[in-house]
Amino acid sequence: MRAAFIVLTIVLFLVITGPACAEFYRYVDKHGNVLFTDDLSKVPADQREKTKAYDESFSKPAKPQASPAPKAPAAQDPAQAQALETERKQLEDHEQTLNREYDDLMKQRATLDEEKANAVTPAQIKEYNQKIVDFNSRIQSYEGKRDAYSEKVKAFNERAKSQSPEGQKQ
Repeated sequence: MRAAFIVLTIVLFLVITGPACAEFYRYVDKHGNVLFTDDLSKVPADQREKTKAYDESFSKPAKPQASPAPKAPAAQDPAQAQALETERKQLEDHEQTLNREYDDLMKQRATLDEEKANAVTPAQIKEYNQKIVDFNSRIQSYEGKRDAYSEKVKAFNERAKSQSPEGQKQ
């Protein structure tokens, strides 16, 4: 009797916890973004007829994303290829420096958040406000550096594309 109970419990467990299939829907929002939802009511009414329903999703494991710094394609001239590779490494180093600066800024922000709670006297509040002004100027300086870095990456990508064999064919 006990063995039958155990077998019945196992069978019941397997039936209850069996694979669950959920239906989900794919649609495109007004900004052109592809969205997925499991609730048809969240799909805009004008798109419900065009919405595609899916029963199951089997996704492959996500591939690790490559570094945002560009990879230098092989140029036809070895000297150009070496120059591109050197510039790519410099851009990666610059990116790491910017990331460290960002981390430092976030640590300073956390410290300032803690100091805000402790600033109660007018002198403490004045000192805190000056620290905030200094912090904001550091943030603006960082954003300028980040924008300049982005422009350098864009320029590098254009040069690399134009020097690659594929870019020269076009």
